[in-house]
Amino acid sequence: MKDASDTIQAIQSGLEPYIKPREQVNYIRRILALQLGSYTNDKKLPQPLALSKTPHDFSSAFSEAKGVHKEYLQALKENEAARRGFEDVLQIKSKQGPSVSPTAGTGEEFLEEQLAILKLRRKREKFLAIQQCIDDLFEKPAALPSYLDADNLFAGAAQLPTVPREIVESLAVEGSTAGSDPKAREVNLEKTILRAKLLLREEQDLLQEARSNSRSNPDVLSNAAKATALDATRNELISWMEAELGAAGSDEPNESAGGGGVQLGDLKATQAALANDLAQIGQKYALYCSLRKDILALVSQSPQSAITPDLQHKSSPHIAQPENPDVDYLLTPYITKLLALSKTQKAMIGQKAHINSTLGQYTKDSGQIFDRLAEESQLLPAHRNDTDSRPGLTDPLSKSSHFPEATSRITPWVLAADSAKISNLESVAETMEGGHIFLENSAKSLHEINSLLGLNQPKPEGAEMQGDDDFWLESENPKGKKTRKHTEERPEQKKGDIWSALHGNLGLLGQDRSA
Repeated sequence: MKDASDTIQAIQSGLEPYIKPREQVNYIRRILALQLGSYTNDKKLPQPLALSKTPHDFSSAFSEAKGVHKEYLQALKENEAARRGFEDVLQIKSKQGPSVSPTAGTGEEFLEEQLAILKLRRKREKFLAIQQCIDDLFEKPAALPSYLDADNLFAGAAQLPTVPREIVESLAVEGSTAGSDPKAREVNLEKTILRAKLLLREEQDLLQEARSNSRSNPDVLSNAAKATALDATRNELISWMEAELGAAGSDEPNESAGGGGVQLGDLKATQAALANDLAQIGQKYALYCSLRKDILALVSQSPQSAITPDLQHKSSPHIAQPENPDVDYLLTPYITKLLALSKTQKAMIGQKAHINSTLGQYTKDSGQIFDRLAEESQLLPAHRNDTDSRPGLTDPLSKSSHFPEATSRITPWVLAADSAKISNLESVAETMEGGHIFLENSAKSLHEINSLLGLNQPKPEGAEMQGDDDFWLESENPKGKKTRKHTEERPEQKKGDIWSALHGNLGLLGQDRSA
């Protein structure tokens, strides 16, 4: 890598004097065009003086040229000679044939480099895939219930095809029997025998269970159920026999396909394996026949007598009871319920976390708003002492709330508003009391003035009350009672009285004195 970088730097440094900007190149072209035009007197040349593959004779033009034109022709001549030399070298190389291939060492190094590059590229692709998955996980909020659901998680995944167990076992047996190793075949035969024994044990367990059910309640099984069971058993037997015969027939052409390349020992081993397989098939068929006879005997027995089941049960002690009965069918419903409850619990936990985060954000925002209002408010500083002097009011609020911080921020505002209301009511009451005092004083003053002026005269009985209503006296009197009115008693006008023309009460002073 260092040699390549050094080579690139050397090429760049060598070409740097010849690399110029576009404006400068256009300027040089215009200057050259003007100079060439001055040499040719602005006339078109019969043949352009350009670098071409065809040879030119510049002897006549070279003798007549001067200055830069002569230098240009000289350079053109040298360029043509160099071109011819280059073409000669190319022809010689083409006649010699292809170049020698690189050595084995360089080829191995190149292969190793390519393998290392491929490994690094695969590693990079894995890292990019992991990074993409991590980014997708960060983009999805884990608090949503749908995010924790397994169905949504594996929605985009490709479903695996369901392969029957019988096909898988047959493929395994065929793949294992394809080899020519006797030990491997022996192991496969042992596995097959063990599998047959397990199947036989399962069938015996099922038979024992069927017998016990039939003995406990013999009237449950009907003839239709018995016929259905027999048909299912027959169909299963036919399919099993066809599969075994097909497997045995498919092994023969596979063994004989080798032609003359198969040795005599392999043929003997194959024949022995086929004989062993046929013997096993015969044993299985005999076992099946015996089991079928037992089933037919069980179906055909009469369930009328109640004593025979006990005798038959006692007479067959050789049937082994299952040591470890299968309890999966008992645990499966509970496991399903537990899985459903776990999914529900996960969803509830996620929803609770989401609600708590949302309420926490709202509490934080409301706290910021309360702080800003407390800074701008004039109510809290004016009644801060009142809120501090009543700490007992904040305890019930803080205990009953799930967010004591918000309650502690709201309580000062409530207490300050209550104290402001109380202070306003007190000021209004004081103002009203002062007004009552002033009214009483004014009433006393009016009474004194009336007494000084002699307006407090005794009223005649049955006289009507005239004048304006007294507002304060009307508010004190109950309903249905007449209020006292301000009266103006005018004296009687007498003839020859000088004060009667004034229609006033000034004449009373003279009358009092005369009296």
